[in-house]
Amino acid sequence: MRTPKEEEVRLDCVRQKIIEEISKQIDEILPFDRFMDIALYTHKYGYYEKLGKIFGKFGDFTTAPEMGNLFAKCIQNEVENVLQQIGGNFYELGAGSGRLSKTILECSSRFQLDYAPNFNIIERSVNLTKVQKRLLGCDSPVTWLNELNDTQLNGFLIANELLDAMPARCFRKEENRVTELGVALIDDELCWKPKNSVVPKYIIDQLAQKRIGHCTEYIDGLYGWLENIFKHSGQIVLVILDYGSLREEFYHDNRRDGTIKCHYKHQLSYDPLSSPGLKDITVSIDFSLLLDYATRLGFDVLGFVPLEKLLTNLGIMEIFSGEMKNSPKEDFSLSHEAKQLLMPNEMGYAVKAIALGKNFEGSLLGFKEV
Repeated sequence: MRTPKEEEVRLDCVRQKIIEEISKQIDEILPFDRFMDIALYTHKYGYYEKLGKIFGKFGDFTTAPEMGNLFAKCIQNEVENVLQQIGGNFYELGAGSGRLSKTILECSSRFQLDYAPNFNIIERSVNLTKVQKRLLGCDSPVTWLNELNDTQLNGFLIANELLDAMPARCFRKEENRVTELGVALIDDELCWKPKNSVVPKYIIDQLAQKRIGHCTEYIDGLYGWLENIFKHSGQIVLVILDYGSLREEFYHDNRRDGTIKCHYKHQLSYDPLSSPGLKDITVSIDFSLLLDYATRLGFDVLGFVPLEKLLTNLGIMEIFSGEMKNSPKEDFSLSHEAKQLLMPNEMGYAVKAIALGKNFEGSLLGFKEV
């Protein structure tokens, strides 16, 4: 449990770090991606380095694996399918609490494989690595890496709700141009302020026909992240799940305020500048840009579907039926979990799944069209 004193110390340390970084800028305006990086990932005091629960009922927000086992048991069907075709191992990129890897590891004893795959978690957060190791146990066969280094990836990779926490730059349409928005300190308060910088042509093009004041975000490190995976891969299937949409929807007029969201104790807010270090900060994913980057690098696009379609294809209804306990309390909880994963007004449509392949000529279960 986080005490008020601990939160006060964290807030003060993160805020002071941000103010120091602002003072180092020539124009004293900090790019938002650097602000986001400090707020989320600063050693010891960043949001993902804090003690206490981050995920689940007693944390700040809930991801699909934290709801129960339905999501993970669906994914394990695809993991087994891919490994049957190409061999290799299982890798989770940014594993949160470790619940997804734990469930898939437990299911792996039933995989119809003629070998035992290795399980790997690639996690940059020191704190979350500790959380994952506590959940999986000190005798777990999982290997932890904080970066790829010389690792050769072969097999099945998954990144679930990882990209939306990558640091992003912010931009706003002005009368005759597009301006980057950064973070400044005015009268001892953090505030948004236009920053004179080079705006990516992609953003200029997307906002060209938009009304004045239309805001959006751009994850500068997305291409490099994909490039690093491609460079270290032999034969893989990479499944990415996250909140986001294709270009037309992403830049729709109803998104004119951008996509930044913050969560603290399951309360949603839209002001990332208040209480940095205490709350999660995310942005939605422009999946069209992700697809462009992937094909440019040489990935094959194997499929793109909303979460509801993916889980239905992977047999969630059969898994749901098999999980029923004939217990009103447990079955109600299971039904609630299924609704959250499948309903369009919950995660069913908001979360999308994309499958990318390198040297993979097989078939996937979750991305079939029928």
